Amino acid sequence: CVAPCGTSGTERCDDDGRWSPICVPPQEQCGNGIDDDCDGMVDPGFVRLGPDIVLNEGGTEARWPQIVWTDDRLAVAWDDQWSLGFATVSSGGQRLSSRTFLRDLPGPVFWDRPTVALAWSGSRLGLATFRRFGGESLFRTLSAGGTPLSSAVLPGIEFLYPVGVSAARGFVALWGDERLHCCATLDSFTHEGESTASVALDGLGDALRRPMSMASNGREIAILRSASDPAWTGSPWLEFERWTAAGTSVGPTIRLGTGSDWSVWGVVVWDGTSWRVVWVGGGPADFTLRVTRIDGERGVVLDESVLQTPG
Repeated sequence: CVAPCGTSGTERCDDDGRWSPICVPPQEQCGNGIDDDCDGMVDPGFVRLGPDIVLNEGGTEARWPQIVWTDDRLAVAWDDQWSLGFATVSSGGQRLSSRTFLRDLPGPVFWDRPTVALAWSGSRLGLATFRRFGGESLFRTLSAGGTPLSSAVLPGIEFLYPVGVSAARGFVALWGDERLHCCATLDSFTHEGESTASVALDGLGDALRRPMSMASNGREIAILRSASDPAWTGSPWLEFERWTAAGTSVGPTIRLGTGSDWSVWGVVVWDGTSWRVVWVGGGPADFTLRVTRIDGERGVVLDESVLQTPG
């Protein structure tokens, strides 16, 4: 029989020996460019399209990779042990450029905080980095090919590691304070890399708040922070916040995780109409992977679901 999407399906006979009026589509076959199972998606999942590409050829240890899509290529930046690695790759999987610069920038590879954050806005890349030795936090703009266009050291601020960079009326960078294990700073920059605003986000007081993830919808910034009481007792939780690019808080803070539940890790993304927070919660012995959907206009929780249970 022919399934609704045109593929060859199967029919079953009923108890009276007659064909069922329903044609059951076949299972999806990845990589053939066809919606086999009639679910509206062509080849869902991941299909390897080409060979792996080694970007750090010097035998160094690389980590904290960041990857973004520019107008016509992928840009990749990473901590290259004692410097900053950068490469561009075509959509067909060919390396277009590769370079190492900002020598002695991130510090040793065993550094356990992010040292690189990357975003694309307009015709430039925004790159936030942390100089481990000396404690300098820097923001750079690069061309799509990786040519440095501007560089600025955050004045009067030290030991801030980059949590993320987003495109919102230029660039917005979120930094975490390595010394206090809490607190955060939100910095806005033009496309040319000029600083336009810097706001310190409170991370002390009734709780220790540490930045974990950020995302942008082009108008606002969503920030996810982990929180715990100052004495490090009780269960940690996550807090979802919205901010403008100029550093003004928007709407109430949403707490994820209640009662004795632990909320220990999460990431926030924008799906085009709403914010989604993917996070780990539960008790120490039964953590589950969950997703909370938050309205993009009103900032209220729409629904929550469990993606994966223990085992």
